Amino acid sequence: MKKIIGKSMGFVYSFSIRLLGLFFQFALSIAVARLLGTAGAGIYSIYTSWFNLLSNAVSFGLPQYAIRHISILHAKKKPTLIKEFILYSLKFFLFSGLISIIVFYIFGNQLAHIAAGGTVNGYILKLSAVAATVFIILKFFSEILKSINKLNIAMLIESLLLPFFLVVSLYLLSNSSISDKPQAFLNIHIGILLILSCISWLLCKHELHSLEENKSTTTSSVVPESVNFKKLVPFWLSSILGMWFLSMPLLFAPVFSDIHDTGIFSSAYRLITVIVNVMMVLSGIYGPRFARNYNNKNYALLYEDLKKTAYISMGMFLPLFLIFMIFPSEILGIFGADFRAGAHWLQIMAAGQLIYSATGLVGLLLNMIHKEKLELMLMVLSSVLMVIMMLILGYLYSITGIAIAFAVGLAFKNLVSLFFAHSILKKLIATHINHSA
Repeated sequence: MKKIIGKSMGFVYSFSIRLLGLFFQFALSIAVARLLGTAGAGIYSIYTSWFNLLSNAVSFGLPQYAIRHISILHAKKKPTLIKEFILYSLKFFLFSGLISIIVFYIFGNQLAHIAAGGTVNGYILKLSAVAATVFIILKFFSEILKSINKLNIAMLIESLLLPFFLVVSLYLLSNSSISDKPQAFLNIHIGILLILSCISWLLCKHELHSLEENKSTTTSSVVPESVNFKKLVPFWLSSILGMWFLSMPLLFAPVFSDIHDTGIFSSAYRLITVIVNVMMVLSGIYGPRFARNYNNKNYALLYEDLKKTAYISMGMFLPLFLIFMIFPSEILGIFGADFRAGAHWLQIMAAGQLIYSATGLVGLLLNMIHKEKLELMLMVLSSVLMVIMMLILGYLYSITGIAIAFAVGLAFKNLVSLFFAHSILKKLIATHINHSA
């Protein structure tokens, strides 16, 4: 009973941190819109969508792979191999990040002319490349903390402290005499990411040192399995495509509209992606659990956990869905009067997100049960479909077409992944029962 209560309290605490973090993220979106205006919101939207995409590109799938690999190494009490994995990953992040920074500082203006509303916004893409390198290090250490059973600490840094400090810094910036506040805010954002990355590194170092003191381990000179690039490629491509898939609306919006409409659309989009933040919490909780249950051949528990993630995410998003559908203009009015124009975009995307929340963590589960190549194939198929729809509908109906394409593509991807996840789990359960009989 004590274990059950302890696990329940840990779950509630994690969600409490995340919910408080969501509050500050929502406050940040409002602050950006009200203090920087529609143009500032558009600039911040382009910056965040590009640095999120680039951070996945330079990561080579290592943070996602860490959830599966480190949780197993930690269960076996092998801190030496964990340290080797961390050291190797950091070297790789710095190398690949430096390459992306050089490329974007050389070609950033030309790319901005095509995809960011003009060469005048080239600085946005250049700063996004710097932020990507720092952010992926923060994300990596966050995944390590989650995998060594320090979920609440990871959630505190990643979900709460980051948006909190951004809100405070934006408020201070708004009262300053700095003329170009949007660009100054992007620089501050990078600085905060760097500070939190250093804090996360120190916490990981402390926890691994404690593990070494509590358990004698054998130092291995063998290069760990984690550096096998062939095994990382599916994680890497799935990670890039996953972020590309979710960021496509914000990446295509500047192509078919101006910076002001992009800012309005980005505010509607951030409201919709609240459920994505809930899924991130569930990923931190259920990702290591998926990996351990599969490794221990507890296939029935895998199936039950998948259903639980669907129930939780659906329960969290359904009330929001109803509010978005009934009061879209009033909700967007919180960001400012000009943002009410995006009411119908909010309603369209809410429909797609409802299906996304109802399917649970199907993509993560496929990755954790060694079906990452299948998940990659499904992501490629869905991404191609969404790109085609966004090019056609974006050209015909501007941002309204982008919203429709996003809703349809999101629903299609998760329904197909759900079908394969259920089929695979049912076969595993049946095979395991037959072998046990």
